[in-house]
This record gives sequence, structure tokens and C-alpha cells, in this order.
Amino acid sequence: MVLDTFAAMSVTPAKGDNHECCANCPFRNIYEKEDRSMVYWSQLEKMEYAAGTESHADDDYKVEMLLEDLINELEKKNPKLARIVTLGYAGYSKAEIFEMIGVQKTQGYDLFKEAERLTKEFLFG
Repeated sequence: MVLDTFAAMSVTPAKGDNHECCANCPFRNIYEKEDRSMVYWSQLEKMEYAAGTESHADDDYKVEMLLEDLINELEKKNPKLARIVTLGYAGYSKAEIFEMIGVQKTQGYDLFKEAERLTKEFLFG
């Protein structure tokens, strides 16, 4: 059995960072395609990736505290707004929230807009 010298190569020849078109290549399907699911250290160094993982426990705590402060602020202005944000954060749909707080669709959407406006004001000043 004789091996073709081109079959021993693992990645197709590149032109710049792009591979040449293989449509008319006589060696089509002989080369392996580049595996883009792999990340190489050289790529990480170019991106200035800091090795190791950071703990997200601090971030989760900060989000919970911020949410609690937001809800307290909304509670002062309108308890329904605070309830909308709490239920929305818990994953309820708008229809379910309207039913839980006892408002019609039109009034509910107005309350949603008001809660969104006050939330943006609270977060971004």
C-alpha cells in the first residue's frame, strides 16, 4: 500500500486566514477540515485571556442585593410595581402576572411600562 504524500497532511493549505476553495481541488475530502471547536493557547494569548475561572458567587450576591433594593424602592412608589418585578424575575408570564395582581390587560401593560421606566431610572440614574 502506497500513501499519498498529500494524505498525510491534517489541515488544508491556507491562504491568509482562509482556506482555499475545495470545489475543484483533486484532493477534495482527503484533507481534514479545521476543527473550530478547539482553542489553542496561542489564540488565548492573543485575546489576553486570563487563565483560571472567576467565582460568580459575588456577582450573584450583588444582583440579589440590587434586586432587593429595586423592589424596596418600587414598593414605596406602588406595591403593584414591586410585585410585577418580583413575579417577572420569578419567571411568570405577563398574563399570569396580570391575573395574580388583579388587573386588566391594558392597565397591566401600563404598569409594566411604568415598572420598566422606574427600573431603568433606578439602575442608570
